[in-house]
Amino acid sequence: MKKIATQCICMLLCIFLASCVAHEPEPQAEKEGPNVFNRESGTCISLGMTREEVESLLLPADGTGSVQDTEEYTTGYYGDIAEERLQVYYHNDIVIRLTVDHVESSSWQLKDGISLGSSKEEIIELYGESVRKSSGEEVFDYYYDANDTLLGDENGNAAYFVSFYFGEESLESYSIGVVDSDARIPLN
Repeated sequence: MKKIATQCICMLLCIFLASCVAHEPEPQAEKEGPNVFNRESGTCISLGMTREEVESLLLPADGTGSVQDTEEYTTGYYGDIAEERLQVYYHNDIVIRLTVDHVESSSWQLKDGISLGSSKEEIIELYGESVRKSSGEEVFDYYYDANDTLLGDENGNAAYFVSFYFGEESLESYSIGVVDSDARIPLN
């Protein structure tokens, strides 16, 4: 009887250990700093990356992509289909802003899982009440310091921002970007 009980315990232990090994955790976006994560490809793009780093991750092998230069910044548009499209602003070839906007759906999301189609309630639940809400269109802005601490109305020490633009029912566009007087970019 002891032998049967010992064999049953050993068999259950083996099954338990095998089930632990069989399930590898899914890759996740970096949890530190402002970034966007593509849940389909596993690609993570962060503020402060170089243009070379971004293009090594996002450009197809043939090197195609759309880039527009102005005196103040460069804008890169990456992704062949709408769901993969990401707009990247550079200042001196350093990422200063990332925008996902105005497509039906997108594989890009913020590190907390927010993506196009998220509701205002989801944003408020994760981020709290917005520092600014525009009257013409629903825009929620949040400012963070260099330690990723959410700032309130007094955001003079802000290192970066997260902005959400809502349509009638859900999130239509969002951006993250540096707060830096040398890297002026349009808010919309």
